[in-house]
Amino acid sequence: MIVDMLKKFDQSPQISQFLRTISTAMAKRRGLPMLMGTLFLIASGLCFAVVIPALVISDNLPTPALWLCLPLALFYVGVIIGFIGFMLATPLGEEYRSG
Repeated sequence: MIVDMLKKFDQSPQISQFLRTISTAMAKRRGLPMLMGTLFLIASGLCFAVVIPALVISDNLPTPALWLCLPLALFYVGVIIGFIGFMLATPLGEEYRSG
């Protein structure tokens, strides 16, 4: 039963057309997934930066718990810097390093 459903899914012309369209669009915009990932990460980090202090201020969370969030905040900063570095290094390529 599941195998038959997967065959229909695999042979669906609508899904095939959708994948072709996405593939063609993404070929022109190779950096878009990395940019979207960075934007989602920044949005998540901003939510984190607003919610945790709000919980501490409202006395629902003890103040020392804020210090426990420092490693997660550093993680966000590190990943964002890494994504930005990757986005800058990829378009420059080998020619930039050898010049």
